[in-house]
Amino acid sequence: MSDVAAAGQGLADAIREARLAAGLQQVELARRAGITPSYLSRIEGAAWNHGGPWPSDQVLRSLARTLSLRSADLIDMRNRARRPASGLPRKEPARRWLRGGNAMRYVVSDDDGQEVYRVAADLIARNPQGGSLRATTVSPAARPPGNAEGQELYAAALRRKLADDPGATYLRVASATADGFDMLRHLTLQLPGNAGPEVTGNVRSRFAVDNPLCANVLIGENEALIAIPARRDRPELLSCVVIDDPDFVRAMREWYDEFVWEPPGGWVEIDADRPEESLDEIQRGLATPPG
Repeated sequence: MSDVAAAGQGLADAIREARLAAGLQQVELARRAGITPSYLSRIEGAAWNHGGPWPSDQVLRSLARTLSLRSADLIDMRNRARRPASGLPRKEPARRWLRGGNAMRYVVSDDDGQEVYRVAADLIARNPQGGSLRATTVSPAARPPGNAEGQELYAAALRRKLADDPGATYLRVASATADGFDMLRHLTLQLPGNAGPEVTGNVRSRFAVDNPLCANVLIGENEALIAIPARRDRPELLSCVVIDDPDFVRAMREWYDEFVWEPPGGWVEIDADRPEESLDEIQRGLATPPG
């Protein structure tokens, strides 16, 4: 095993051994750390040695707090393990700031798409108390995205926000092809509203029957994020633009309410009390030929 692979395995082993020493099952540690059990299983299995994503600083800090480890040690182990063989530093995401008047805009691009989800999680955290969040999720392809770590981070940020802010509202409209529906199912089931009784926010999720939109958006009270998939047949979000402009954000909210939340092609609401059954019904409808 190479030094890099050994360092990556060492990170996985340190987390697993600390969990066992604390007498915790994976499900319990994942709950306390704010991640899914399946993601924790991938971390303990060193999924990055087989092309999987690396855990973010935030995930490692959360695990360290729960397991009484030093987060700096875990982060250092990860950084040493993922350093390229050439010894060159990891390329940082490109972030360009565009300013006009009092408005702030910035564009983010990243080779693996993790930064897009981190930016979205930051937007969620900044949204004012009792505010609304509107989102779309597009799953055009059956292949799993390469930025699963970022998706976990995004879902965890939503769960924290809604648990800490019962007055918040989260609306989401999802769309997918028949081939990409399993990906939509996975994303839907890890979102708030299906995360247990501790989530008390107003969470509603709809499936757009005929929605040609091929972009993910997140609209808060004061900011709007637009993220574009790599291609129509690839779900990775490699770049996004964030706009802080009151007129733009207000127009985005109005557009969402009029054309996205109740699209002309029709929609089906996903029952938060029985999400699996709702998704099954939608998937059967997609598989049924028209007429």
